[in-house]
Amino acid sequence: MVSKAFLKCVEIIEKILEDGYKLEVTEKVVNQKITLLIGMDKRTHQKYVQTLLDFSFLKPKVKNQNNMIFTVNIEKVEKFLRKELREKLVQPTLMDGRFKLER
Repeated sequence: MVSKAFLKCVEIIEKILEDGYKLEVTEKVVNQKITLLIGMDKRTHQKYVQTLLDFSFLKPKVKNQNNMIFTVNIEKVEKFLRKELREKLVQPTLMDGRFKLER
């Protein structure tokens, strides 16, 4: 059984990844997604940012002029994402068949 807060956090991360962010995201962007999906109260923002940190979906990286920069914890997040978002996260490698030289 998963809590509603956990599901909301997964939804926030999905929205961040859908918008093209991969590894790093600013607190401003996180707050925009929280406003879009949940609500715009300052306490709601604080609660969900802390919850994202508690669930290890985000890791704090740098505080940059009143705006925190977070790193998305891909290893933790990917098992909870929808299939199409998981496929987006897969980075092609040199061993991938699309990059092999034809003989």
